[in-house]
Amino acid sequence: MTYASAADITSALSRVAAVQTLLVVSDFDGTLAGFSTEALNVPVNRESINALMELGTVAGTHSAILSGRHLAGLQQVAGEVGGIQLVGSHGAEGIELTDSQAALLDSLTAELDALIDGIDGAFIEHKPVHRVLHYRKVSPELHDDLVARARSLEAEGVHVTHGKCIEEFSVVDVTKGTWISQARDRYNADAVVFLGDDFTDENGMRALGPNDLGVRVGEGETLAHLRVPDLEAVEALLKELLQMRRTVLPA
Repeated sequence: MTYASAADITSALSRVAAVQTLLVVSDFDGTLAGFSTEALNVPVNRESINALMELGTVAGTHSAILSGRHLAGLQQVAGEVGGIQLVGSHGAEGIELTDSQAALLDSLTAELDALIDGIDGAFIEHKPVHRVLHYRKVSPELHDDLVARARSLEAEGVHVTHGKCIEEFSVVDVTKGTWISQARDRYNADAVVFLGDDFTDENGMRALGPNDLGVRVGEGETLAHLRVPDLEAVEALLKELLQMRRTVLPA
């Protein structure tokens, strides 16, 4: 899939902008913010955040940031977001683990800690129902072996998602796709716009229907309807959608 032309973007946006109830959902890292080796010090595109905030003030329009970050961390890096709904851990936060799931998570944590022992730059992030292996700071020649050994830890009841310099392990089967499906029903949305850049976001793309719009940011295989190159293109798209939405359904 090549990058969408300005005309293609306008045509796709005009279709979803005309619905009665619209849900606009965006990933955070790689979509609304750039990457950094310091997880809590990433360059945030405030213009995109502001456009999402404004979209949420238009009648019949709801906006959300759906991130793999845990909610507290997302709140810290996103800053002021007004009425945007912030959703952490792919939508899994708030789920109460069973005793067996909690035991499985403890066992998985021990295995991951042992896996990275002695590997400079690798660390394990703890989320409520996830453990995430980060290896962006690890020497590149060690990546393949580390990832292969991490993926070998997948077992019954453990769900593994591959991302950009991360391997994410969960003991619950909740994805961005399941959250989007539930949010669609909750808001009775006629269409969903979803923007994302990573492998984890493809779960969200799979949840989209023919009346929705999926936007992939950057390279990589995707089920999205459109592809845009970078954060600046995301900003332009959100601003165009906001202008159209105001015209169709003024606040």
